Amino acid sequence: MLVRKKFFFLSGLIFLFVPNLILSGEDEVAVAIVTSFAGTVRIERNGERIGLDALIELYSEDKIEVGSDGKIVILYTSGKFRSLGSETSFIIESVRGGRETGEIVDTETDGGSEDFEPLFVFKAASERLEGRKSVRAIDTTGVFILHPGNSSIIEEKPEFIWTSVDTVEEYELKIQRMGKVIGTAIISDTVFSYPSDWQALEQGKTYIMKIDGKKEGISFTSRTVRFKVLSEKQMEILEKDKRAIEMAAPDEISSRLLLAELYKENRLLFLAIKKYKELISLAPEIPEFHRSLSVVYKDFGLNKESNSELTVYKELKKGN
Repeated sequence: MLVRKKFFFLSGLIFLFVPNLILSGEDEVAVAIVTSFAGTVRIERNGERIGLDALIELYSEDKIEVGSDGKIVILYTSGKFRSLGSETSFIIESVRGGRETGEIVDTETDGGSEDFEPLFVFKAASERLEGRKSVRAIDTTGVFILHPGNSSIIEEKPEFIWTSVDTVEEYELKIQRMGKVIGTAIISDTVFSYPSDWQALEQGKTYIMKIDGKKEGISFTSRTVRFKVLSEKQMEILEKDKRAIEMAAPDEISSRLLLAELYKENRLLFLAIKKYKELISLAPEIPEFHRSLSVVYKDFGLNKESNSELTVYKELKKGN
């Protein structure tokens, strides 16, 4: 019964992401990824050292050497974590019969979750790019919608936030769906809570939002953003995955990384940005965190911030 329940819970996730698992060489499938590391850590593949970063793929026979000041956490496709401490040597082996093997293990963490299948993380790793061109800012109005932005949300009565513009006295907020106006409001602040007398937003539906205003007698309109309220089924799956991650992840960095990737996969970009910023505050020296934040900023529409994080990523990669 447990197996059947687990299958139905994860069937959509597995259907979407199994075809995207990472391949290396001739049909060699990645069996694990790095979720966090610190200090001196070396990874060798076929006798050659490979660059270390978060979300890099690990394959059978990869060798991990952890120095006296080092530590690393890896995540297998099965959802099992392994934490390797100082002075540890470990060889990755393929998953066999649901168990992962290796030579020397400092600590093994099993959170006891039966539902954690982190395939969305492996898809993200397979789509990594070593560099991107700078994006060009196209919004010249000066006002930018910060929440919800081009994203998904979980609230049926959300809070709206946008940037302020000097000399603007009033903003007009408008929410529409398929040409029908859901609500409008005239406000002087840049934060607006969804009114209780407005019809609640519907789950699974997409809405558009824009801000109008006047600056020094000249009218302007913000870029229109489109946001979607997650469906009830999506919310249930999201909450189960969140609980599984929080139970299983052996450290703060791994937990935040997996939550950030989960939010990104569900287009909860505002929450993903928050988690990536928390990651960077914990481990600013890991390049991938800056690259991932750059990608999410770009998807969200924050082009200047995207370029800034991309620059940091490239500088860190040069130093590695």
